Amino acid sequence: MTLLMSNEIIDIKTGKDYSRYLPMPDSQVDFYAYNKNMIVCEVPLPVDNVNGFTIPATNMHVIGVQRKGEMSKAEFSFSHKRWQSFGGEGLSAISMGVAGDNAVSARWKKESVKGPLSSITIHFSPDTLKKVAVETFGIDESLLELQHVAFQNDEFIYQLAVAMNSQLAAKNNFCGLYAEQALQMLCVHIISNYCTFNKLVKEYKGGLPNNSLTLVIDYISEHYNQTVSIDELATLCNLSSYHFARLFKQSTGLSPRQYILSIRIQRAKKL
Repeated sequence: MTLLMSNEIIDIKTGKDYSRYLPMPDSQVDFYAYNKNMIVCEVPLPVDNVNGFTIPATNMHVIGVQRKGEMSKAEFSFSHKRWQSFGGEGLSAISMGVAGDNAVSARWKKESVKGPLSSITIHFSPDTLKKVAVETFGIDESLLELQHVAFQNDEFIYQLAVAMNSQLAAKNNFCGLYAEQALQMLCVHIISNYCTFNKLVKEYKGGLPNNSLTLVIDYISEHYNQTVSIDELATLCNLSSYHFARLFKQSTGLSPRQYILSIRIQRAKKL
């Protein structure tokens, strides 16, 4: 087993190395790490798994992508909760677990399996996801909340996972640059499709009066899919653009543009 930076993936309960929990510990599994922010591996899975296996909660977000084989029926459990059925989703089916709450158990019978099984697993740092949220989307990282995903088809993540695994395995001069760009694309895709924002307005001292803040938020809610200028919003409050932007951020913790972008992302997710 080739293991790079394995201490970055740890069981948060015991502090032990994640690799010891792999379902087939005697097989050859290569972990490819990039800058301690992403670790990728392709893990062979047992064909006969009637007794099941459990992987504990770790300190990194994790995505599992079925790479090889077909499974007509199986069961899984997130965070030691009730068993749920899955099967037949195809190779583009992905699962995603949130750092600190991503313990998963799985079991299936041999007769439900066709061909050898393997899964590409991508571990990535929560800090990286937050950094992309701030720098790319202008979203306050404290508002970001990643959701669990169980066996949902996502062709983009499937293709990206296969490409990342191949490029990192090649260990050529370009694999570092490739990994950096791929991780950026992965985080943008996840924020756009699998994240929610637990609060858009927090209580801050100072800022706009409540009636003005309500007026502005209602206006944004009605016109978020149009071009909304800072000048328009400032006019609603009889303020200059500069003072409005400063007071709005004091009230919400977000700049007007960040707030509008957050609304658009939420509405797009609902659609």
